[in-house]
Amino acid sequence: MNKDIREISKHLEAFIRGTSKKDQARQVIEWFTTPGILLPFKNALRELWDSSIYMEGREDKPADLTPVLHSIHHRINLYSGRPVNELAKRKWWLNSLMQAAAIAFFPLLIVSILYVSEISGFLFRQTGFTEISVPPGSRIKTQLPDGTIIWLNSGSELRYPQKFTRKNRFAYLDGEAFFVVVPNRIYPLVIKTAPVDLKVLGTSFNVSALPGEENIEVTLVSGRISIERQKIAKGTDRLCFLESGEMAVVNRSDGKATKRRTDVDKYVSWKEGKLIFRNDPFPDIIKRLERWYHADIQFELPDDFLQYTFTLTIQDETLPQVLEYLSMASPISWETIPGKIKDSGEIVVPRYVIKAKKKDMRK
Repeated sequence: MNKDIREISKHLEAFIRGTSKKDQARQVIEWFTTPGILLPFKNALRELWDSSIYMEGREDKPADLTPVLHSIHHRINLYSGRPVNELAKRKWWLNSLMQAAAIAFFPLLIVSILYVSEISGFLFRQTGFTEISVPPGSRIKTQLPDGTIIWLNSGSELRYPQKFTRKNRFAYLDGEAFFVVVPNRIYPLVIKTAPVDLKVLGTSFNVSALPGEENIEVTLVSGRISIERQKIAKGTDRLCFLESGEMAVVNRSDGKATKRRTDVDKYVSWKEGKLIFRNDPFPDIIKRLERWYHADIQFELPDDFLQYTFTLTIQDETLPQVLEYLSMASPISWETIPGKIKDSGEIVVPRYVIKAKKKDMRK
């Protein structure tokens, strides 16, 4: 679609200021969802961002708007019906916008996306469920209709009824989440993760049910949880109860559960922006770092090195800083292969390669 950048900028500015007519607003939304407009659209965004109306009060140092992006993403998902006129088939557009916002155009895209959510009466139609998908490398805090508070970790998905009834308190989780559940002894909240259900009364706990992982991990901070295996037919079989300070590991294949006392902080600190490792093996650390930083980390190391364990806490460090810490504490080196944006607009994340340090050949 060969649109003049100035024309696009003009429509975008009206869209952002809230002065667009309905047809004009619809046109802007179509630009957001049309692959062919991506590059001129970016150029128009860049032109607007560089213009005087957006330069006013702008500081050289960019603000950390990650929490705002989390809020935007959640607000859009609260309208989570399906877009009309084939837009349901183009779910990639939200991820593209979020990725673009992560690189540049923060203020402009924030206003634009919020405006899309406000006029979504003709963009989305309501369904019986709310679906929340957390972009990689992000975390959000949200709330269920009964007041239960949830933190969702990077790449996680949550699906729940828009209206809860006394007997209709459940949610589907695919990923990792921390829950603080509103008590109801008669009608417990049920968190469904294949192949187990978690029945909770008034409880705070963490669930790690990551796609592709062999095990589901449930860590209980307070209260009590019944972990039940879903039957092929109707109903469930109880596997175990969890008490405060206990952790259960459920194998997806055979449905067996084992539980033990644990350091709960290690498994719930992520919601506070921290990663805690306590004598964790190197491959497990790399796996968590990949999700935390939304990075591609590869390692070419001898088998004996994979048995190394590490104890560390990560909070505000960048990934290169963390890798540098690991290299100082062990015989590894690392290098970065920079990320890039393809002509199609696709974002290729940076790749980090970890190798064993070369032996000092000097005598």
